[in-house]
Amino acid sequence: MRMWNAKMAILAMLGLVSAGLFVAVMMRVPPAPSTSDQGAVAHMSRPAGYLGSAACRECHSEIYRTYQQHPMAQSMATVETASEIEDYRNGTEFQRPKSRQYRVERTAEGVFHHELGLSIDGETIYDQKVPVHFAVGSGRRGRSYLTQQDGTLLVSAISWYTAEKCWDLSPGYQPGKHQRFERVATARCLECHAGRIAYQGTPTTDLVQQYKSVPFVEFGIGCERCHGPGESHVARHRDGLAESTDSIVNPTKLDPFRRDAVCNQCHLQGAGHQLRVGRRYHDFRPGDHLGDNWTLFVMGTGVGEEGGTTAISHVEQMQSSSCYRESRGKLGCASCHDPHSVPDESRRREHFNSRCARCHEQIDCALPASERQAAPSRGSCIDCHMPRLSAADVPHTVQTDHRLLRSPHPPPDQPDESTSADTTAAAEPRVFDGQEAPIAGWEVQRAKGLMLAEVIQAGGGKPLVDQAEQLLNAARAVRADDVEMLDALAFIRLNQGETAAAVEHWHRALALDSQRQGPLDALATYFQSQGNETEAAKYLQRLIKILPWRADLHFRYSQVLERQGKRKQALEAAQIAHRRDPSRPAVCRLLLRLHNSLGNRGQSDVIRRKLRQLEGR
Repeated sequence: MRMWNAKMAILAMLGLVSAGLFVAVMMRVPPAPSTSDQGAVAHMSRPAGYLGSAACRECHSEIYRTYQQHPMAQSMATVETASEIEDYRNGTEFQRPKSRQYRVERTAEGVFHHELGLSIDGETIYDQKVPVHFAVGSGRRGRSYLTQQDGTLLVSAISWYTAEKCWDLSPGYQPGKHQRFERVATARCLECHAGRIAYQGTPTTDLVQQYKSVPFVEFGIGCERCHGPGESHVARHRDGLAESTDSIVNPTKLDPFRRDAVCNQCHLQGAGHQLRVGRRYHDFRPGDHLGDNWTLFVMGTGVGEEGGTTAISHVEQMQSSSCYRESRGKLGCASCHDPHSVPDESRRREHFNSRCARCHEQIDCALPASERQAAPSRGSCIDCHMPRLSAADVPHTVQTDHRLLRSPHPPPDQPDESTSADTTAAAEPRVFDGQEAPIAGWEVQRAKGLMLAEVIQAGGGKPLVDQAEQLLNAARAVRADDVEMLDALAFIRLNQGETAAAVEHWHRALALDSQRQGPLDALATYFQSQGNETEAAKYLQRLIKILPWRADLHFRYSQVLERQGKRKQALEAAQIAHRRDPSRPAVCRLLLRLHNSLGNRGQSDVIRRKLRQLEGR
């Protein structure tokens, strides 16, 4: 159950950006454009050759068998086939806040999640019932759930938390104000929770992807994720081509950065990232550097002054430790974690102690034996030097501190002597993997500019507008017709009061990619604000075809139709919006107005009562 709010990390990073810490690296002179573009084409042209993990079973039966019990192999499943670790009988309801109740229901027809809107008297105003189709996560810490709607995968507001044995709001959901059942499961999340994905068409860098009716070719993280596509390897052994080059990758034989990248492709989220030009998340292959595929920024260790940590910051923590730095590449994830199996709880202490002893067998613990065996460590190296920290961004869970502390409890304002700077606030953002896989200066500028623009678009960071513009304009000197940069620059122009220039950028972006969701949405909003209902309707219709599950689009389309005098069509659109999101008073007000105008007295009375209840909470 990964998923933490990357926006908060980006905001923290950009607070340092605005202080001028990035200026020196931002304005590098960009190289000639052909180099990176040719590299992207070569990268994308590699054959796939994926067979699925079952193809490995014949020759690697024991490893295959043990790996099936590994959390990575159980990272995604249908709700029907997922091992039942949840309690579907007791405590399946909770309220957060008092005006909303959530309920989980398992029937012969499937699993359903409910959101019930409650009046101030506790009466049910609405009960929205949503089917959930996929379980995300092995269940060791918890599970989140996906619903498949109109070709899109959306995250449910409800998750299961194993340690507390309870249902609660999903990570990133705040009580009373969240995306309910319309939060998109992004490609970045899915690529790290599913083995192989069946996209509908070519996946784009837009937030919302389209998937085939069966979206997963392989559910759990499979063998090929760490060892590369197996088709050539299987053919080589099947046909006895002993002298041909074996394409399969053994990560332990890679240089340290490429070896670690196999794990880091999913276990390093960083403070923010952007895909490199021409790349997609599923392009990564074992043997690549991370920097071959995306520009990723890291800062600090994710451990805050209060002692909590972010859920996916293991890499930054480990790399801050003396153990990692002084090992000169020997220490990596697989030094302690067997990628094919997880030790039983009864063997956990022995397993990890033996891993520590590989490097520290000549160094005895300085504590007396009686203290070593005392709680909470009880003779365990990692329970003493890698204590559990609360996960600040995932409720009801803890995370292992990977800083490998010499002192188990250093003061929060004083980094342990065995680590580099501890807190997120204490570190300067940097491009991860930048020295091992150098990224062209203009692509770094592009990535930073796009991240700044994301924050500006979200409604924050106005002081960063000029800086974002400088970065993106410098990058556009190399790639003038980059759709993502055009979209980002349009929002910057809008923030600068240059509406005509913003509209021009969005039109140009759509000329390059007619299905680009951001410009379609922006132009629909612009023309609606200008009272140009005809143009607004055109863009909303195009957008609804791509994203039919979005309640706000149907609501806005209904408003446009009402202003055009098309009240019956407006009512139909408003009813769709209400079915998809019955929690919004604005939709009820629109429905009430339309029913009244059409003389639907009975429906008006029903909606009027619901509206009073919603507004009275």
